[in-house]
Amino acid sequence: MCGFTGFFVTSSFATGGADPTALEQALCTATQALRHRGPDGQSRWLSPSHRCGLGHCRLAIQDLSPAGQQPMASACGRYHIAFNGEIYNADDLRRELGLSPEDLRGHSDTEIMLCAIARWGLESALSRFIGMFAFALWDARENCLFLVRDRLGIKPLYWRHRGGLVSFGSELKSLRSYPGFTTEVDQAALCDHLKFGYIPAPRSIYTEVQKQRPGTIICFKQDGSQREDVFWSMEQVVQRPEQKITSLHDAVAQTEPLLDDAVRRRMIADVRFGAFLSGGLDSSLITALMQKNSTRGPVRSFSIGFHHDGYDEAKQAKAIAQHLGTDHTELYVTERDLRDEVPKLIDVYDEPFADSSQIPTLLLSRLTRQSVTVALSGDGGDEVFAGYNRYLTRAKMRMVQRKIPRALRWLGAEALCHLPPALANSFAGLVLGRTKAQQLDLGRRLLKMGRLLRTTTPEAAYDALLTQWDGFCSPRDEPVSLPHFSHDEAPKMSSLRSAFSVSLPHFSHDEALFQYLDTTGYLPDDILTKVDRASMAHALEVRVPFLDHRVVEQAWTIDTAVHLHDGVGKRVSREILYKYVPKDLLDRPKQGFAVPLRRWLRGDLKDWAHSLLTETDWQRDLGLNAAPIHQAWTEHCTGRSDRSDHLWTVLMLAEWQRKTKEDL
Repeated sequence: MCGFTGFFVTSSFATGGADPTALEQALCTATQALRHRGPDGQSRWLSPSHRCGLGHCRLAIQDLSPAGQQPMASACGRYHIAFNGEIYNADDLRRELGLSPEDLRGHSDTEIMLCAIARWGLESALSRFIGMFAFALWDARENCLFLVRDRLGIKPLYWRHRGGLVSFGSELKSLRSYPGFTTEVDQAALCDHLKFGYIPAPRSIYTEVQKQRPGTIICFKQDGSQREDVFWSMEQVVQRPEQKITSLHDAVAQTEPLLDDAVRRRMIADVRFGAFLSGGLDSSLITALMQKNSTRGPVRSFSIGFHHDGYDEAKQAKAIAQHLGTDHTELYVTERDLRDEVPKLIDVYDEPFADSSQIPTLLLSRLTRQSVTVALSGDGGDEVFAGYNRYLTRAKMRMVQRKIPRALRWLGAEALCHLPPALANSFAGLVLGRTKAQQLDLGRRLLKMGRLLRTTTPEAAYDALLTQWDGFCSPRDEPVSLPHFSHDEAPKMSSLRSAFSVSLPHFSHDEALFQYLDTTGYLPDDILTKVDRASMAHALEVRVPFLDHRVVEQAWTIDTAVHLHDGVGKRVSREILYKYVPKDLLDRPKQGFAVPLRRWLRGDLKDWAHSLLTETDWQRDLGLNAAPIHQAWTEHCTGRSDRSDHLWTVLMLAEWQRKTKEDL
């Protein structure tokens, strides 16, 4: 796990007069900007012509000696690589290549990668890799640069190609050092952030910078041309014609060995490792399999606790740790501890990002890094094995839509969509009492139900479930305003951003479509982004066994009715975990890794939020309509409605804009 950056000067840039000294200095600055990702060493490499430069910050995990240092050259001298990630089957590849330890300079997976690419070619080598990776590969013979991102988008990669200069890096901050970088905001990306709370690939907050799509290779050639190829895609996985597994017993029997192997491979390291243990099903299963496979004694497990019953899973995590026999560490944090992380968020994430669980993830990463260098997590379990509540919600709503006549359904949907949330909450307050009504936030739930009732396609239903503002914070109707996505257009745009082609695969179950969209969009652009930046801010490597591509492919051979049955999701992973942990320690409502935003924004964070939300300059600069933002803030402060998630999205945007202007 590391950070890398670099540049490639094409012919069109060279004719304008490239300054090698300036580019070398930019590479040095860009590499330094990523030092938090790799505190164990920094190195740079320049091609003899100075047309290509690679920078690398090392977090030493395998082969701690200088032989594992990057950028690394292949034995034949044709290739140079800067690599972030891990290849978990490097030993298998070494044997397949027929290499003995004496044939190699060290025992790093990076060296094996280069041997594989030199022997088999890039695409053939990629098909053999089991791991997480993003890397830049310079081909001296062809004078071209390859940028590669792993199948599921576990590792990040940003790039920019303007004026004949290609620049790239593990984080957006590294690209700012290169000549010609501009900070023009991508208006569509801004609208995406308001809609989803994150910016989906390939967009970034800046017009000229892109996030590389998962499972792709981008080749930049000397003449300035570029080509993107797909070496793996979820679309291809879900469209494979295999006979679906319809038996829970068979699904478990075929999945468990793969998942066990995925965990075992991710326990290979020359440094200490542990596990994130939240007390939920996914992290508990990964920890249980780690404990089963451990040859170093009890596995180290880590959890964060909160002094608030509605957000604390530490007690469950401790009970599971005691049952499994792990060496468990927990840290109870105060709300002050959590709030103190807020000012750091923009520096960590570089662009607007509003998943509030980013805060406890930062604290958990810091706690874990004090004891280990590598941690395994349960991220990806919900997407792979159908664990999100929205899958069950869609199934229930589909049944409702079938039973209610279309005209009556339309009238009910319109009534719910036009019912002021504050009015519904006031009514609930009279019936249930103020505190219970606030917890229920009936108005927002009824509004979402209305949006779901009026949807006519599963894509629209998915969009309605995930959308935050949905035009409520619509831009001003001016030529320079943000694009406005109507309800019908938004799902199409979302799937276009997420999938590898403009058409969606056909699914026999809407829930499978939801899984597909989550895996290609929400997972890499929200969940994995959150974990990568939070962990690497503390130089901690996080490995995700559920996203071993073999496990993902296997999970998609299982019929949806096996994953979801009688209102219960993740049946396959549940059945595996029940072999290690009693049901009574696990069977409880899904909770998530949340923070008490509602209370914060009405309490200790109120002054900070008020100053940002009532400041109109940044809203005017970004072309936003301030009125609905102010309305949401008023509703939240008065207790008429819980608008914390919506407001957090705007607050992260406001903080980003403020920080960006300060840095200019």
